[in-house]
Amino acid sequence: MERSLFHEPWWLDITTGGEWAHAVVKDGHEIVAETPYALFRKGLWRISTQPPLTRTLGPVIKPAKAPSEQEWGDRIEIGSELISKLPKCALVQQTLDTSIAEAVAFALQGFTISATFTLKVPPGRGDRDVWTGMRANTRNVIRRANERLSALEMNNANEFVDFYDANLARRRRDNAYGSSLMRQLLGEVVRRKAGMLLGAYEKAPRATGIDARGARGDFPLPVVRIIDSVDSGQAGTRSFHYNSRVAAQRRPPRLPSKPGGCDRLGAGSSAEGLQAIEKPDAGASCRSKAEAAVVS
Repeated sequence: MERSLFHEPWWLDITTGGEWAHAVVKDGHEIVAETPYALFRKGLWRISTQPPLTRTLGPVIKPAKAPSEQEWGDRIEIGSELISKLPKCALVQQTLDTSIAEAVAFALQGFTISATFTLKVPPGRGDRDVWTGMRANTRNVIRRANERLSALEMNNANEFVDFYDANLARRRRDNAYGSSLMRQLLGEVVRRKAGMLLGAYEKAPRATGIDARGARGDFPLPVVRIIDSVDSGQAGTRSFHYNSRVAAQRRPPRLPSKPGGCDRLGAGSSAEGLQAIEKPDAGASCRSKAEAAVVS
């Protein structure tokens, strides 16, 4: 049973402030499936939504020892049991990785599923293969950029966040994730070597008489990106985020107008994830967090 980077307890501890738990399914004393979820407060409502800076979550189900025709049905059944262990909230929303086919279980439990997309380069593809697979005009843009920029790894999370914030400040925007949270999370990513931060740096000027302060130029440009080196538990997979954000940001969901209703927003399979909405259950009550087994 493999977890992605975003399923790691240390990642969830930071992104949720410790407000998360696991729903688990056991076969005897053995855990065969688990799904983490976060718990937040929005006014009077308790909600469970995707933690900030967390691209995907969703169920992690132990594969069968030997493939069989029954395996698919078993996984759907296990997925449904996991869903039943989620706490009752005004809103439940998660984004699942494309590899999680158990999104069907969410649909069967009344969740509405939708898909979003991202660009992914699978492991094993060499530079030449990726280059030749690009369109000619894309290669031309890269060649021109290479004349004045160098893409280099950044080993300092504070440097990354400083330029991320500077980029936002020039557009009179605030950091939606919070600078403090980003510094703590990305600092831990770098310390654990769980990912890579990249910066596009101006190359040193060649003209005589110009003070060139090092091979990387005066300052790195605030067009830094993060490359996640772990995706769905498969080391070496890289997910490229080209939208100048570490992860996708969604608008706040519209909550039920009356207390007691439970709109459940789930997740499903796609290149980036899926969502779902279930009609309010007027008789639903919010179970306590303690009802879901917590696995550290």
